[in-house]
Amino acid sequence: MQMSAEASRYVERVVGEVDGWLSHHEGLYLYALAAKGPGAGAIVEIGSSRGRSTIILAAAARAAGREAVVAIDPHLRGSEGQFRANVAAAGLSDRVAPLVMRSDEAAATWRDPIRLLWIDGAHGYEAVKGDFTDWEPFVVTGGVIALHDTYDWEGPRRLVEELIAPPSRFAIIGLVDSITALRKVAAMTPSIRLRNAVFRRLRALHLLGRRRIIPGEARRLVKRALRALSGPS
Repeated sequence: MQMSAEASRYVERVVGEVDGWLSHHEGLYLYALAAKGPGAGAIVEIGSSRGRSTIILAAAARAAGREAVVAIDPHLRGSEGQFRANVAAAGLSDRVAPLVMRSDEAAATWRDPIRLLWIDGAHGYEAVKGDFTDWEPFVVTGGVIALHDTYDWEGPRRLVEELIAPPSRFAIIGLVDSITALRKVAAMTPSIRLRNAVFRRLRALHLLGRRRIIPGEARRLVKRALRALSGPS
C-alpha cells in the first residue's frame, strides 16, 4: 500500500489532533479506500465518535473528487458537539452528512447504493453482526466493507472469521493493523481463493502475534507483510 507524502502527513496530523482509536497506518488505509476504492455509490460510516475516521474518509474523498461521507452515530456518550467541531475545524462540514441515530434506524429508510461501508460502531457480536446484516445488501458488487478492531474485540473478530471462512463470498483485500477489508465479488475466482488463503494464514499468525505467542521480530514481519499486501481493491 503506497500513499503520497502529503496524504501521509495529513493522516498523521488528524491522528495526532483528533481523539480516537484509529492508528496512523489504519488511517492511511482508510484514506486509500476512500480515495481509490472501486465501485460507485456512497461512503457510509457506522460509528463516528469524535470524527477521526470521518475526517480522513471525507478528506480523501474530496481530494479524489468523490462522494461525501454519511456518518451514522447516536452519540450516546455526548460526543456530537466535539464531532461537529472537529469536522468543521477540518473544513469538511460540506463533505459530511451526520445522521444522529442508531445504525438500524438509519438502515430502515436507506435506499442508495454504497461503495464503501466502514463499520466501527458497537463491538458486541450481535451489534456488529446487525450492522453488517442491515447494511451489506446496499453495498454494490465491487464495493468494500471494512471493519475495525477485528482482533482484540470478540464481536468483530468472530464476525470476520465467519465472513472469511471458506466458502466465502468476499475477497479479502486488506488486513491493516486491526482493520479487515472485504470486497464484495460477483464470483469467487481461483486467484481470489488463493489470495484469501494467503491472507487467512497471515491473519492467523498476526493473531498469535497480538497474543505474544510468536517472537517480536516475527510479529513485525507479519505486520509489514500484511500492510504491503493490502490495497484499496
